[in-house]
Amino acid sequence: MTESLPFPNEPFDMVVSQFSLMFFTTRKQAICEMLRVLTQSGYMVVAIWDSLKNIPAYAASVALLDQLALLKSEGYNAVINLLPNESEYAIEKESSIVESQGIIYEYIPVGFSAPSEEDYREFESKLKALSGKKIMMHCAANYRVSAFYSICANAHLGWSEHEPIGHIGSIWVLNEHPIWDKFVSNMLRANNG
Repeated sequence: MTESLPFPNEPFDMVVSQFSLMFFTTRKQAICEMLRVLTQSGYMVVAIWDSLKNIPAYAASVALLDQLALLKSEGYNAVINLLPNESEYAIEKESSIVESQGIIYEYIPVGFSAPSEEDYREFESKLKALSGKKIMMHCAANYRVSAFYSICANAHLGWSEHEPIGHIGSIWVLNEHPIWDKFVSNMLRANNG
């Protein structure tokens, strides 16, 4: 079964999957396993029945996996992931993919339905500890990240109270998510109070 390949880490220069990925029940796990057995400079080729633009779920997973696989070569030193592992959009074994490149991996599972000041303070603390490092921050659609980073930029980078709202608004509509709207407003008020 390709979701669990019987090989050590990084023995292959190339991994090929022809017209099989769509048949696996855990496609993300299959891709992660392919990446696990691939050398850092190796190639992964995956053929599916249609183009990625016609299969959005694959396109999003492939884009994130591409980013994760290239972190070291692009000079990243750390990843902060705010997406809970239980999410359907989570990349299985993400921490292994990142840490196998010698990159720091920080995991702060922020539930979208209940952002908390405690989660934000952990994010703020980890960001401060990683000061001076090139960091990739992500979640599912960058809603969590844009909110947390904007609050932090307001508190520590001199952003005005209006800049965080503008930044968040360039990514998503905050007032369509009342819990987040209230959370961001309360945090900015505390920063600027």
